Amino acid sequence: LSNPGLEQSGGKSPFSRLAQSGEEPGDLAEDKASVTLSLPAATNVDIASDARTFRSRGTAQSARSKARANHLRSASRLSNSSFTSGLHHLASEAIEGFEPIWAVYKQLVTNHRFLLLGCLFLIALGVVCGIWIEGWDFLTSLYVIVQISTTIGYGDCTVERPGMQLFMTFYVLATLFVVANFLNIMLKVLIERQQEYMLHRLVDLEVVVHSRIFTQSDLRRRFRGLNEMVAAGCLFLFSILIGTIFFKFAEDCTCSYGVSKSDFDLSECDDSSYETCMATGGIAKTWISSFYMSVITVTTVGFGDLTPKSRLGRACAIPWMLLGVVATAFFLQSVSNYIGGVHKEKEAESHLRRTAESLDTRQASIESLEEINQGLFNAFDVAKAGRLTKAEYTRYVLVQRGYLPIEVLKQIDDQFDRIDVAGRGSISLDMIQEA
Repeated sequence: LSNPGLEQSGGKSPFSRLAQSGEEPGDLAEDKASVTLSLPAATNVDIASDARTFRSRGTAQSARSKARANHLRSASRLSNSSFTSGLHHLASEAIEGFEPIWAVYKQLVTNHRFLLLGCLFLIALGVVCGIWIEGWDFLTSLYVIVQISTTIGYGDCTVERPGMQLFMTFYVLATLFVVANFLNIMLKVLIERQQEYMLHRLVDLEVVVHSRIFTQSDLRRRFRGLNEMVAAGCLFLFSILIGTIFFKFAEDCTCSYGVSKSDFDLSECDDSSYETCMATGGIAKTWISSFYMSVITVTTVGFGDLTPKSRLGRACAIPWMLLGVVATAFFLQSVSNYIGGVHKEKEAESHLRRTAESLDTRQASIESLEEINQGLFNAFDVAKAGRLTKAEYTRYVLVQRGYLPIEVLKQIDDQFDRIDVAGRGSISLDMIQEA
């Protein structure tokens, strides 16, 4: 403390002042140089070590600060239960959740850029041909292309001209190979992410509810593929629910538009209001018909008796059909995996049970030896002392339990005697090879 360098700084090194003030160690070299002029050489080493320690300590403090901030954010979320804060929290999570998705999509586009170009070209080609040959507008043409890509095929917009029919013959094949493949790759990421999010939520809930489950690994071992099937099923039902609610209110009564309006003989229809639409022969959808159409659509059955008719309905049906079909495929795959996993698990348990029972039976029969064949015992008692050695007992059990016929043992003994010409009672590897 009598050192003038420390007296000028109040008895504290620059690193101590920085540590207490919480400042970033930006000018450590200058502080170290100023201290070096006033301190002995032995203390300079301590100062350098102090600087390295402070750097690592600053990194650790930064990590702890981030963790503390995250903890405070979580605590504030739990403490604030107002509706506005809840909506803000959900919006923040949604924004944070989409950030890695864009990064994944960017990487996918980079890896499949030629597939993307082919997809865009085929979609544009189909839309242009639909407009030019069939007289559809842009929305109707894109709506038909999505039907082809998802294999829904309502049939509400049919191809009538021979040129378009010939074009569609080859276009459908190319679309299934290119467009459907690319859309499957891109939409699979979104569906898998939502499924994983729901799976984590479900796992957290089950860990809390089940008293015998303490970790997520315990839960996975117990429930296996059940949670994946439930998460995929929720997405599947959600797609049906969205379609049912939307088309019930968006197309409670519609007169359609363009070519579809004339195809359905709705030229005199007026959908300016619900009453006038119903009075002029508009097409109405009830809760049952909307639910029916949603199920038929996402399962790609596509009867075509009920389809989106209005501009708004078809515009929203384009992304809905894509996501709904992929969600249905994921759900069916998870159900198949779960059933197959349960079947394999039962087979494995049955095999283990049979193996355990067989081993228990053999072990019990060997240990109990309820049926002792005195004649066989005497045959293996070479010394006639009424006792068997370990080797004699092994031979006795092999024959008595039917694992090995006694004739085979006699053949082995005869072969041993022929090799052991000198009668030493033991043979070497060379003797076996020569024989």
